[in-house]
Amino acid sequence: MTASTLQTVLALAILAPLAWAVVTDLRTRTIPNTVPVVIIGLYALHAVTVWPDGGLFGDLAVAAVALVVGFLMFAANWLGGGDAKLIAALALWAGPQHAMAMVFVIALAGGVMAAAMLIASLIWRPRTADGDDATAAAPVMRRPVPYAVAIAAGGLYLTAPTVAAFAPTGLGG
Repeated sequence: MTASTLQTVLALAILAPLAWAVVTDLRTRTIPNTVPVVIIGLYALHAVTVWPDGGLFGDLAVAAVALVVGFLMFAANWLGGGDAKLIAALALWAGPQHAMAMVFVIALAGGVMAAAMLIASLIWRPRTADGDDATAAAPVMRRPVPYAVAIAAGGLYLTAPTVAAFAPTGLGG
């Protein structure tokens, strides 16, 4: 297996733990610690194949900054701990070249998700037996946003060039 083939396999392999994070976050509003660990492990394999010319120190610095910022956001109750760890793990793959774009994609996808959840909670409000709004005095959103969905969008942004390389050329003919 050539180094570029291994790089492709590793980039595509990130999609599996991201999918797992999305499913578990949607179901339980938690992200298992094994998800970022697997993504970091995949990065370690990547690092071995590009050493010493791969910009690894820049990647580690970006991940460290992402982890610190994520934990500050966790301490402020703006983000879950699993979300912070998952973003930091993906930041390794983003590196200095793609970190800000990844964060932008995550923020944009998170905003869309939060807006969709807010609209859904306003449309589908529970009713009492006599038809009254059962949540009139309650906050509109009680459950946290499953942010792994937005984080996975950032991961898809990172892997899009690799995924696109496997797409068929041309549509319909």
